[in-house]
Amino acid sequence: MRFFAKTAGLSSALAVPAVVLLLNAVPVQAQTGSGSPCDSETVVPAGQDDLRADCEALWAFYTQLEDPGVLDDAGDSQWGPGNPFSSWQGVTIASGRVVILQLASNQLSGPISPELGQLTGLTHLDLAGGNELYGSIPSELGQLTELTWMDLSSDDLTGPIPSELGRLSKLTNLYLIGSELYGSIPSELGQLTELTDMDLSGNDLTGPIPSELGRLSKLIRMDLGGNDLTGPIPSELGRLAKLTWLNLVDNQLTGSIPAELGGLTQLAYLNLGSNQLTGSIPAELGELPNLVEFEFPGNQIDLIFPPGLDRFNPFANDPLGLIANS
Repeated sequence: MRFFAKTAGLSSALAVPAVVLLLNAVPVQAQTGSGSPCDSETVVPAGQDDLRADCEALWAFYTQLEDPGVLDDAGDSQWGPGNPFSSWQGVTIASGRVVILQLASNQLSGPISPELGQLTGLTHLDLAGGNELYGSIPSELGQLTELTWMDLSSDDLTGPIPSELGRLSKLTNLYLIGSELYGSIPSELGQLTELTDMDLSGNDLTGPIPSELGRLSKLIRMDLGGNDLTGPIPSELGRLAKLTWLNLVDNQLTGSIPAELGGLTQLAYLNLGSNQLTGSIPAELGELPNLVEFEFPGNQIDLIFPPGLDRFNPFANDPLGLIANS
């Protein structure tokens, strides 16, 4: 529910006192005092100041949306003065704070307001797919130090990834997939030592892969595919002992495949395709016991498969070399 001021056509013959016009111009704000529904005890019970502050932060997010869509049509879960804050669509409250904001696939359009950074009790933030959020990722989201899950995927976000996200020390899942983010991957993301799944694929990220990502000792899945990353694959990624999935496809990475990747003993999927890699396949990769998929087309890598990787040789049944090297 959004409120717009409308100007009514008045006959010049009518003499309407100015004070009457002023009273008629602001009916909604007269009900709430500040224009926000959060002052109403119907929305937020008396004495819950932290919850009221959370309500104000979410109302700021709401008022910056171009078309709140489902939030205006959610019946008993509609955002606004008619319903308790605890019933608002996508909002979960525990211990007097908002802990989950789940608004994926709601056809929301507009920016991600920096006021969301005031939701310091938030553990789960999901604004992914089916929305049309645009603009930059606010650096204020780095204040959400209780956050364990962040998904801002499949929107029209632009700008850099804020280095402040490196402050989210409890974060386990980070998804910034399929937008138009640009700039380098902040080295500060290497401070997210609880991270188990990181997906930054399908953006316009440039620059090198930070060696600091090798500190993410709990990481199970890393997807940086579909960007414009340059430079070598950091040997430090070989320290990610729990990694099962590594996707670096469709970048502009150069240099050779680090032998240190042979230390990824849990690795099941490795895709290095469509880069500018050179050299040979390290013998150490042949010692990966769990590797079931290994792809590297579109590089300048020597097609000599070390022992243990013969099953990935596309030319094993082509002794005359009739299949093109592509």
